[in-house]
Amino acid sequence: MSTTPFFFNATIVYVHDGDTFDVVVDRGTYDYTGSTAHPIPVRILGLNARELAEPGGQEAQANLAELLPVGSQVVLRTVKPDKYNPRWLAAVTFSLVGVDTDLAALLIGKGWAAPWDGNGPKPVPIWPRSA
Repeated sequence: MSTTPFFFNATIVYVHDGDTFDVVVDRGTYDYTGSTAHPIPVRILGLNARELAEPGGQEAQANLAELLPVGSQVVLRTVKPDKYNPRWLAAVTFSLVGVDTDLAALLIGKGWAAPWDGNGPKPVPIWPRSA
């Protein structure tokens, strides 16, 4: 039997780097998970971005912060627990100019991240990026 993903509406409270951010999750009926004091970290499923200390890492963080400013809304589709509990691993959808957009596909397509399934060595996107 396969596992059904969970969908959550969430609000961005902090962007850590090019593939990780913190949210407050709205589970409906005044039931919120996390708070601005104790947000939930989320890693974007299906990719790897440069680390902050690597060339391009600060730029990757700035790009994600521009796409997901504090207070913006996203939809998370969790698929499995992340190895760094309590961090969630999730596919992320957000509104880009009024269009629901897959965040991982956008970041990979623009060269900010490399596709990665979580197995083996982490691929690093080319820097400087060509996209």
